[in-house]
Amino acid sequence: MCHDNRDYLSGPKYVGNVSLDGKTAIITGANSGLGKELTRQLAKRENIRVDFLVNNAGVMDYQRKVSVDGIEQHLAINYLGHFLLTNLLISRPGTEPIGKIVNVLCRQKIKKIDFEDLNCDKSPYDGRVAYSQSKYALFLFTKELAKKVQAMELPTVVCGVFPGIVNTSLPRNLVASNNFVFRIMYKPFLWLFMKSPYQGVMPILRVLLEETPSGTIY
Repeated sequence: MCHDNRDYLSGPKYVGNVSLDGKTAIITGANSGLGKELTRQLAKRENIRVDFLVNNAGVMDYQRKVSVDGIEQHLAINYLGHFLLTNLLISRPGTEPIGKIVNVLCRQKIKKIDFEDLNCDKSPYDGRVAYSQSKYALFLFTKELAKKVQAMELPTVVCGVFPGIVNTSLPRNLVASNNFVFRIMYKPFLWLFMKSPYQGVMPILRVLLEETPSGTIY
């Protein structure tokens, strides 16, 4: 029964045979978790030229940390880094436009941004709120970017995808606790109710490699 539950939550496997011969993919956050597994799956398809951009890098932490520029880490990594890289790539003169941009999103209860406290330094810090705000910013960016590339008359397709709850370092960091008993009890939950990185990249692969309307969220 446990295996059945886990298989149900994992979602369908992507079995498309789209060739990536001569294609180039840029994947942020490819050193671990979803990014690492996505890179591995794309590399298997051989002879990978920028045709695809996958904004996947992310952080989730209870503790408030800042970038070298003094920007709160969730905002810096989960949104601003992707915003800057994407705009630099689509505005390169004399280069072929990116074929598809996929932003890896997260379903969050908080669907608003506190513009009066973007850096999360004016009120008691809550990592969950900071994370949700940053991912919601990426969601809004996805919708606006699709409009922007259309206005620029670029053939680039922009999509967002929710991979589900995946057992990577992100949720493990957020539930990190000094309570030893809590950490031990949480481990079975990770296995039962979270996707593996391999399962988590399946919806990303589907959106990345299949034909999809620009501006769509999956």
